[in-house]
Amino acid sequence: MDVKVVGNGGGAAVKSSAKNENGALVDANGNKLSTSVYENKSNLNRRTVLEISVRNFSQQPDVVQLECYFFAEPVNRSKEFILDSAKQDVSLNGGENQVVKVESKEATTTVVKTMMSSEGYVPLLEKSESGTKMKGWLVRLIGDGKIIQIRGSTSKYEALGRNDAQLNAISTGAPKS
Repeated sequence: MDVKVVGNGGGAAVKSSAKNENGALVDANGNKLSTSVYENKSNLNRRTVLEISVRNFSQQPDVVQLECYFFAEPVNRSKEFILDSAKQDVSLNGGENQVVKVESKEATTTVVKTMMSSEGYVPLLEKSESGTKMKGWLVRLIGDGKIIQIRGSTSKYEALGRNDAQLNAISTGAPKS
């Protein structure tokens, strides 16, 4: 089995706005100031696409199973979870090679940058991030109920693929806040 990342990325949507607010900031005497607020919001969508090549070295037909796991974590916490997983049977004739593409769900990160300014005062800058970010992937090739090969984006995920108890202990879907 050979695994190649053939797609790793996605798109971004950016929205900017500006408005004036009276009283959002006050001076040392408590007077309301005319304030300008600039906001830039970016949604970054990321997904991973794997191309998995499986070959039957026997002359006899065989059926194997591919298990794919895609890992992510919340932007502001390090609580890794399984963003997406897929299982697929692959039927191979003797000596046959097949290529299977597997695509993860999107992980979306939202970044909001806000600047408030008022004449004569240092601008207030704020940046916040939310959502999830991709961490890695794992592919297991299984035949007759036994793991034949494991490939991962890092050695950490390959080690995880050898331990069913640890793999099953990772939650599916983003953890609740």
